[in-house]
Amino acid sequence: MSIAEKITENIYRIKVPFDNIYTSVFIIKKDDFLILADTATTKNDVTDYIVPVIEEMGGNLKYVILSHNHGDHAGGYKHIKEIYPEVKVILFDDNYAVNKGFSDYIIPKDEEVFFDCIKVFNFKGHSRDSLGLLDTRTDTLLTFDCFQLMGVGRYGGGISDIKEYFRSINRAKSITPATIVTAHEYYPMGSLIKREDANKFFDKCRDCVYMYKEFADENPLLDCDDLAALYNKTYPERPVINKNLFDLIKSTPL
Repeated sequence: MSIAEKITENIYRIKVPFDNIYTSVFIIKKDDFLILADTATTKNDVTDYIVPVIEEMGGNLKYVILSHNHGDHAGGYKHIKEIYPEVKVILFDDNYAVNKGFSDYIIPKDEEVFFDCIKVFNFKGHSRDSLGLLDTRTDTLLTFDCFQLMGVGRYGGGISDIKEYFRSINRAKSITPATIVTAHEYYPMGSLIKREDANKFFDKCRDCVYMYKEFADENPLLDCDDLAALYNKTYPERPVINKNLFDLIKSTPL
């Protein structure tokens, strides 16, 4: 299985190219059927990367779980549905499902367990519908974009609500997963975190927000555009921060 990485006996990851990085798509095996977690971005992503692995694993795809409604994670869903018309989709965003004309969709309860082994969490912060999955068979937590460290490439600091983000970090940290797998290669710890580094991972996700705040406090005369420009010039090796993150930090009591 040349394009799939084995994470556990039941979870495989496909790294689908996106910009100059990649988006992770996961295939989860359950008895005699498959669950697809995220669908990448385009029709070509689906036909060239995802479908070959599904077919190599037997082709019996029953469910798709969408981690959130951003295009690099949910964009390929309609193409999956064309190829596997019987699949049902699980996601937290009812409005998105209605607007996209999804049929056979399920809005889970927070911490609901599916298939006796997949626990679904609404880890808000990156977006309101951000979803994480815990495979209880191996304590493997798939966090997708829920927790971002400093971000990746030109996508630094992808947070929409800092308070929710912090609450989600605390919830996830209490799970003490054996393995954490993220959607992208987040700076500076990557995308595959083992239990001994889990606390460090979650702490760094929180600490980088305070680091951005400290940077803003050290430059009180700069507006958010100029703060972002100065930060990116000062730290060219880090993911790129935009003004929206500094807007959010300035408007959120920390």
